[in-house]
Amino acid sequence: MIEEKMKRLLKFPSSIQPPTAEELLKNLPWLHNAEKQIEFIKYRAKLLYFDYGDVVVHQGEQPRGIHLIVSGMVRLHGVKPSLGTSSKGLDIDDDEDEDDYLPDKAKPTFTDYRSSGAIIGELNCLTQQKMEVTVTCETVAQTCYISIDDLFEAFDVFSEFPSLEYKIWLASGIRIAVGIMMEDITYQDWTYSSVCAYLVRSYIVDIEKNNKFDLYDGTVEDTFLVYGSAEDLQSQKQYDAPCFISKTTHQVLGLANINKVLVVNADAKHLEECNSGPCLKHIQPHTSGTYFGDTFSGSQMELYNMDPSPNKLTAQASMMFRTLTPRLEGGRLQAATSIANVKKIY
Repeated sequence: MIEEKMKRLLKFPSSIQPPTAEELLKNLPWLHNAEKQIEFIKYRAKLLYFDYGDVVVHQGEQPRGIHLIVSGMVRLHGVKPSLGTSSKGLDIDDDEDEDDYLPDKAKPTFTDYRSSGAIIGELNCLTQQKMEVTVTCETVAQTCYISIDDLFEAFDVFSEFPSLEYKIWLASGIRIAVGIMMEDITYQDWTYSSVCAYLVRSYIVDIEKNNKFDLYDGTVEDTFLVYGSAEDLQSQKQYDAPCFISKTTHQVLGLANINKVLVVNADAKHLEECNSGPCLKHIQPHTSGTYFGDTFSGSQMELYNMDPSPNKLTAQASMMFRTLTPRLEGGRLQAATSIANVKKIY
């Protein structure tokens, strides 16, 4: 058995060709199988090149767009996102500064690393909230950059349900709900695959400020507050995202300017109709007319999550980009390339 494993190890390739920018775009959770949206984004996205030590995003700055990491590794350091609330449940969109309520020493900091397939700034562009982390290149890196102006233009163009904005919210909401479930003792015996299969039947509900919303009416299995704050009208208990909303709560009131609730449908029929999982590890063939079939959980899509089937990735294809003149932006040297200027060499 040991000799067989050694032989297999010797035959294993020394390196694996990373996916191209175009392939990564096609496999984004909120662009999967949406050809028109993919073409729209592809012709507006740019390839940016960063050297070791370059800062891609500064903490505290306004979001300028979404970075999809094509190659390399980056380090994230900062505070965890507040998801629309402060420590006291106050709406951070109000005129008051959040720092008045939550001192720096009380803010939990973290350091994490992201590589090919990860998305940076997705939720910040949706809410126009300041960046909570500083992103620094640990290696030479390449990112696919979608500016916030182009993203909002895409929202206007693709506004028909399920709109592009809705699909991004749903993908972000499922990613947040996965973290809630994995940390909750109720689901401690669930595997990651079980969580993904469970959340496949979920959808996003938007609760406007000071508006009421009914929960657990017999068609709802679980609900998660993924952004904003809400109050149980019966017990006066306040929920701050991210959190699980108790099944004893039957009606909530939106407290923040943006309140997003992820609802898991209890009807098994919806689960049978949905042909795709909430993450790219569980991709199945799509069929037309599915209600939740275009979205997956996690926006952080690592290389091993890619679908290796021939109709998804072309293993032998390489990409040649027409590099534009390097430009200086934000104090760092970058070279931008349009994703649309791509030629495949076979």
